[in-house]
Amino acid sequence: MFLKTLVSLPVLVLIVAGHNDVPDYSDSVPESECFNRTRVFALKSTEQFLQTGNMTIGELAVDSTNNYVNCLNKMAPENALRHQSSLQYELRNRELSLTKCNLRTIKEIYGLAEMDADIRDYNKKEEILTDETERKKEFKLLKDLTSLLKESVRKLESALLKVTCVHSIMKSCNTSSFNSSWICALLSEKEWESRIKNKTDTLKGYNDECEAVETERFFGKYVNPVIYSVILLVGLVGNGSILLIFALNRNVRTKSNVMIFNLVVGDTLNLLINIPVHYMVHFSSVLGPLTGVYCHLFAMMRFVFFAVSALSVVFLSLQRYFITVHLFWRPGISRKCSVLLYVVTVWLLAIFVSLPEAFNVRDRNGICSSYSQARRKLVSMLTFLLYCVVCPCAMAVFSAVTARRLRNSVRDVTSQSCNRAVELSRTRTASVLRALNVVFLISYVPAYTWYMVAYWFTDELNELPAIVPICIDNVSYHLLFLNVCFNPVALYTVSGTFRKPLCVCMLRFCSK
Repeated sequence: MFLKTLVSLPVLVLIVAGHNDVPDYSDSVPESECFNRTRVFALKSTEQFLQTGNMTIGELAVDSTNNYVNCLNKMAPENALRHQSSLQYELRNRELSLTKCNLRTIKEIYGLAEMDADIRDYNKKEEILTDETERKKEFKLLKDLTSLLKESVRKLESALLKVTCVHSIMKSCNTSSFNSSWICALLSEKEWESRIKNKTDTLKGYNDECEAVETERFFGKYVNPVIYSVILLVGLVGNGSILLIFALNRNVRTKSNVMIFNLVVGDTLNLLINIPVHYMVHFSSVLGPLTGVYCHLFAMMRFVFFAVSALSVVFLSLQRYFITVHLFWRPGISRKCSVLLYVVTVWLLAIFVSLPEAFNVRDRNGICSSYSQARRKLVSMLTFLLYCVVCPCAMAVFSAVTARRLRNSVRDVTSQSCNRAVELSRTRTASVLRALNVVFLISYVPAYTWYMVAYWFTDELNELPAIVPICIDNVSYHLLFLNVCFNPVALYTVSGTFRKPLCVCMLRFCSK
């Protein structure tokens, strides 16, 4: 029987080929010759198709089996009338039923093989487009690749439905599984489900990347230009006015305010250099076109000014503590030298703590880019420990000790009027320190905590929607740069030493 021929075929390999025409024997030859020729041709072509997987032979098998069914339909009733044999009539009907069932199976297998060949063609297009996308990094290519992957997933899902249909037909025809390896793989639901899962995961990755690029483009084109322009304008006005106060008001140019002046200078340089550089670097994913030693200097200078601002606040707390305990005003050390020592130490330490960033880049094919992920993780952990652990702890310790010393020293003052004046002066000093410390915690701690998390928990962050890490990354940088705006606001808010000269300058400017 034809069904037995299908079941007992050997291991085969799928080969995609062209198409040939099949003659329709059912209308061109007598019935008996039609039956014999089409039966042999149908069996032979079907066997070859299931052995070789050749699509041309598969088309022949479908057409010849269909012709054989037509012959059976035409001959079965005539033979029954001619020979008056009900047994022969029953056998013909049974063979006709089995052949029709096998025809449906062959048609579905052939259609599934065509879909598989089409999917493989799509896979080749995906490989070419993926290489081109990785090489050119163009958003349009990424969108085209995403669309192609969506179409591939749709085709795979349609193929899985057809596999289910083939199994249903085989079950209704009582057909056992095929021995051919390529047909077994073609009809394996687990194989198709695995292919769908892999393709869906790939599509999800490119969808996330596409969403990330769109979000980055949105921030880079609309959000960040506005925010950084506001930060630049407000920061220059605030820090510039403090520098103007230092230049015009001699009473402000005291040795105890030198660290505040150093903080303002660092913030101003941070505004003028780091904001433009950060905008170009962050949205081009490279550190810059510089090569050689300039690459390392360029990377280091981006972090020096952040370090100067942070260390200035720490050393301001340290300076206030030393002033309180009179440690640096012993014989042999002048107050002027001690202040100069503070400033020089801040800049040297800022350069030192920025060296890991300088050695974390290299010249790669003429582009200044980052080293490996492992080195980035190490550098991010070091900066996290510095700005989120060491600096806050130093500020907290020196501020607490200074506050206690100030309370004790005020009680020791004998004159009541002098007591009030000293208490007021030291309270203002403590308020300035407290405000600058709070500003530091708001600006630096979230930014460098996220900097560490982004490199140490990459796998966990990849499970989140792409827009979440990008938004957190941009907001953390916004807070970091807002520090240069918060510092002048804090000084003007809690310190009359800077607020009163500013009001005088504004009145003079308005009167003109």
